[in-house]
Amino acid sequence: MINKRTTSRTQQLRQRLSQVFFKRQPTPLQLGLTLTVVLVMAAFYVFQQLKIESAARDIQALTRDRDRLENLNEFTMADIDEMSRFASIEKTARVKLGMEFPSEAPSTLIIIPPDEDEGMLASTMDKVLPELQGASR
Repeated sequence: MINKRTTSRTQQLRQRLSQVFFKRQPTPLQLGLTLTVVLVMAAFYVFQQLKIESAARDIQALTRDRDRLENLNEFTMADIDEMSRFASIEKTARVKLGMEFPSEAPSTLIIIPPDEDEGMLASTMDKVLPELQGASR
């Protein structure tokens, strides 16, 4: 049971502590300003924490995007390597464009009108044959 002596002693300790820490009682204005400063600082702290968490989420999203793009780049480079090989180019030309390699050596056809004389034919052949021989080399 609490007796009067203990209660009065407790009150004396409170008074001494308030005299040491608070030489005078704080006014309502001081309490209001202190409370306002504490609330502003708490709001600032919460705002900064939210910004930090938002930045962390952005960093994680950008890291995932970078990894996805790096993988896509690897696949694209492998496709480019595959498509730049001669066999792939030939297959694409044959299947999509309908192109084929010639099966025999190309030949040149020279048509000379029949009404010209032999002299004209000989001079034409002298001019054409060196050109054909140079082109086939």
